[in-house]
Amino acid sequence: MSASHSSATPALGGRILLPLGLTAIALVALLVLRPETGRNEMLAAYLLFCVFYPVWIATGRTAGLLAYLVPALLVFLEFTTPFAIPFSVVFRSILPGRLPPDPGLADLALSALVGSGLMEELMKSLPALLGLGLALGLEPGLIRLRAAADGSAVLRQIDPLRCSGPVQGLLIGLAAGAGFVYLDILYQVVPASGIYEPKPQPVTAGMAGLAELAQHVLSGALSHMVWTGLSGFFIGVAARRPRSAALWLALAWLLPALLHAFWNVAPHLGSAARWLKVALPLLMAGACVVAARRIACDPHPATGRPVAGPGRPATDRD
Repeated sequence: MSASHSSATPALGGRILLPLGLTAIALVALLVLRPETGRNEMLAAYLLFCVFYPVWIATGRTAGLLAYLVPALLVFLEFTTPFAIPFSVVFRSILPGRLPPDPGLADLALSALVGSGLMEELMKSLPALLGLGLALGLEPGLIRLRAAADGSAVLRQIDPLRCSGPVQGLLIGLAAGAGFVYLDILYQVVPASGIYEPKPQPVTAGMAGLAELAQHVLSGALSHMVWTGLSGFFIGVAARRPRSAALWLALAWLLPALLHAFWNVAPHLGSAARWLKVALPLLMAGACVVAARRIACDPHPATGRPVAGPGRPATDRD
């Protein structure tokens, strides 16, 4: 047996054992817990993990999975603390983001764009923007760290949170979107403040409740996770294309906001729009995944060498 094959076997085993172990925990929670004792929270987190994990595997990552809890937690804290109040005031009071008493289609579209799309997508993109700042601020030190004897261990802990390329941005965005989906399922917004609070009633009990929960997670994955993943992708491209960073950052905000607004308005536009609101972001997300892998092979502007490719360690990839 070759050394490469023997080293790959433990990694493959770990990738299989992790979802199996979490599935066992979810099954125990399903049988033991009740909706009012945290069962829905446990199952929602498990289903969101099932959406995120295959994408993480597809990017070739072998370490740092737990680090993606940070973007999800940041988004959760953004919307459940007074941090959300100034955003709500600006986008829903100063700007025309709140619905008038008797709204027409134009009012619905404007409210969906400003009060939901622009505000929420800006807030959900903050973890990736923080990761971009982390990447730009730490890049010189990380270049030296790679050359150090013990640099790889430290880099492995930092790397997932650095939005230094489109693949990393995509994963940070997906994790941030998962945090918002979790919030959107189990919490509700207080219109006066814009802060989310726990729903007074849990999701319906029994098999109907599980089906409802799965439907909410799938809908959130196709919408919020995809939109925030697109935002993270373009923020990652801005890190790799510093000369046109302003354009990519604007696209990272405006395109997800437009998709968000279209999703909200689509039920009023007929059956074709309902299909298009799902197909359009999925096609864009697929194109971004392909583009991210290609961009990752381009020379890095700081190092002059590709950050992904055959034989490169996962922690040194984009």
